[in-house]
Amino acid sequence: RKHNVQAAVLGGQFCASSCAFAFLGAENREISHDGKLLFHAPYRLVNVGGNYQRILCRRSEDSKDLSDYYNEMLEKPDAEKLFQRTMDYCSNSSGWTINADAARLYGIVNVSAE
Repeated sequence: RKHNVQAAVLGGQFCASSCAFAFLGAENREISHDGKLLFHAPYRLVNVGGNYQRILCRRSEDSKDLSDYYNEMLEKPDAEKLFQRTMDYCSNSSGWTINADAARLYGIVNVSAE
């Protein structure tokens, strides 16, 4: 934000995981009608044995830094809802998908896409 970065998800693009977190940090944010964001809880892969890995997601109570970030980037009621929904999804391949209309409702976008 201090560098006035602008972020856009245009032309059917999909911004997921850390991209969605970074998107929130932009000064100006827009999503085209067919663009999408995907949020999920922070996680790490843990080796269980052999080639098998298990996903270990952070719990809401262990993610104050992420909650604080959301509160800094968005209005409080929207930030709290987005944080809770984010933490509801523990996956490395899916999550809470938000289209342009939902992003407007949650105050995630602040520039209208043409």
